[in-house]
Amino acid sequence: MILILKQENIDTKRIKFKLIRSVIKLTYDLDYLLLIGITITVSAFKIKNIFNKMCSIELQDNKQIDKLKEIDNYIDNNIKNYKRFLNDDNSIKIKLHNNLINSNRPLNITINNLKKVYDYYKVQIYTL
Repeated sequence: MILILKQENIDTKRIKFKLIRSVIKLTYDLDYLLLIGITITVSAFKIKNIFNKMCSIELQDNKQIDKLKEIDNYIDNNIKNYKRFLNDDNSIKIKLHNNLINSNRPLNITINNLKKVYDYYKVQIYTL
C-alpha cells in the first residue's frame, strides 16, 4: 500500500527520526499510523538530467518548493552534519525505481532515510 501525503497537510512536527546502525530512518507520525518516510506527488517539474538510475529535476511549483524547504530546514535543524537535498536552483536528485520518468505526468517520490556519506548525512529520495 502506498500512502501519499497532501503537501498542504504535512506538518514538520510529525517528522520523527530513528537511528538504525548508520542510517537515520525518517518517519511521519499520523497518531494512528507511523509511516516510513514522507511520500508526496510532484506535479510541476522539469527534468534536468538522467544518469545511471539517478535523475535531477527542477521543481516549478512555488508552494511545493516552500513545503520542501520547510522539510529540509526541519531536518537541518535536527540532524548534525546534514547536507540539504533542495539545491539553490530548486532542484532535487532522485533515485529512479525504473528508468521511466515523464515531466508531463505527476511523479510520486518518497523521502525515507538519511544515509551517512563520509561525514555528512544525505537524504535518500526515491520514485515509487
